[in-house]
Formats: sequence, C-alpha cells, structure tokens
Amino acid sequence: MEQNVQEALESIGLSDKEIKVYLALLELGESSVDKIAKHSEINRVTVYPLIKKLSEKGFVSKLYKEGKNYFKSIDPKQILDMLKEKADKIKLILPTLEQSKATIQTTTSIELFKGKRGMYSLIEKLFSGEETQFYGYGNFAVAEKVLEYPAMHGRKLRIQKKIKMNVAVSPLFQEYTKDSKYKKLTNMRFNNQLKDMNVYIVFGQRIIGIFEVTKELIGIVIENEEIANYHKIIFDRFWKEGKTQLKMS
Repeated sequence: MEQNVQEALESIGLSDKEIKVYLALLELGESSVDKIAKHSEINRVTVYPLIKKLSEKGFVSKLYKEGKNYFKSIDPKQILDMLKEKADKIKLILPTLEQSKATIQTTTSIELFKGKRGMYSLIEKLFSGEETQFYGYGNFAVAEKVLEYPAMHGRKLRIQKKIKMNVAVSPLFQEYTKDSKYKKLTNMRFNNQLKDMNVYIVFGQRIIGIFEVTKELIGIVIENEEIANYHKIIFDRFWKEGKTQLKMS
C-alpha cells in the first residue's frame, strides 16, 4: 500500500522528500517545522524549502498562532479537485494547442534507421500516431526481408490500433499471413512492374517510411504531407494497374 501511495503522489509531480513532508503533515495535523522534521526524518533546514514548494503546489497551507508558524496539509480529497481544475484548464486551451500543432506539422523532419533495432523503431514511429489508414508499395522481396525482424510487432500494433492498409507489391507465391485479424485490415494487389524496385515504401497522410536492403538494412522516415501526397499518386497508379486482388477475409 505504501508503495502505491508513493507512486501515485510521484505521478502528480511530488518529489520523494515532498511526499515524506506531506504524509508527515497528514499524520500530525497542524505542526511546527521542528515536529515535521522529526516525524519525516528530514533535516530541519531542508524542510523549509520543501514546505515552500508544497505550498506553491497547493498541498500545504500556513497558519500563524501564538507568534509561531504552523503548517497543515490539504485534505487528500482536495487533490482530486486540484487535478480536475488542472484538467479543466487544459481543456480550455486545447483548441489553441491544436492550432499550434497544425502549424508545427507544416515543417519537414527526416530520420535514418539502421539494422534490426532500427526497423523496430521505424515501424513504431510509423504507427504511433493517430492515422488509421496506410498504404504500401514496392518489391515484396524487400518488404519480406524487412519484416523478418519486426513483423509481429508491426502486426500487433496495426491490430491493436485497427490500422487499415492497402498494399501494391510484386507477385508473391504463397499466402502472406494466416492471421485472420490482420487479413481483415489488409488488402493486396500485385503488379509485375514492382519486382524491379529495390525499395518498399509505407506511408500515411503525412508520414512516409522507405525501406532498402540492397547492402544493409536501412530505413528512412520523412514527415511531410506534400511528399506523402506524391507517393499516393504513385501508389494509385500501381494499385489501379494491379492485375490480381487478394481478398483477405
């Protein structure tokens, strides 16, 4: 139980020593610094700045009685009121924050990933946002090589977040996966022209992942809406010209 209390108070921004002082005041009631220091087993000189910080955060109030300063902790139920008030303030400024986010997203970022660990990170990056529709196109041999490593991780992410994906690839000669949940989220078409590509590309509305395995396992993530739109134009051509549709249901 004590561990749960510690973790809960840490999660709302209190340090280890601040927690000790707050809990000491809960047990003592109105107390002087000397009593707080003794009960919390913290040096008296250290207790003063801790009380000041707790006061600023709203967890402690000060009283003046008989020429001396006393301190008192807030009722634990008031913590919920404080959190609710903070949440309400955040809700009020959410529209402004969203506008700022939209402005920031007009910039372009490029990241390079290498090796097995890099592929895990790249796929995590691709599917960590809010987008629920992705597209992929390229040489399936490249995709298969990439997916030797983080395949299960990527599939779990897509299933968990219900991310749909349309894929245009070079022909393959066996069923890609037998996972029924994954199949329901994935549509594939095959195009012979794609067998000569040395890359496999996955993209959403803004984010693009480019995989290449000719010499080493590398991937690049680009975040730019205009570049994503460009890839959608290319994808649509290969998708439209796909000769066979694999119904994955």
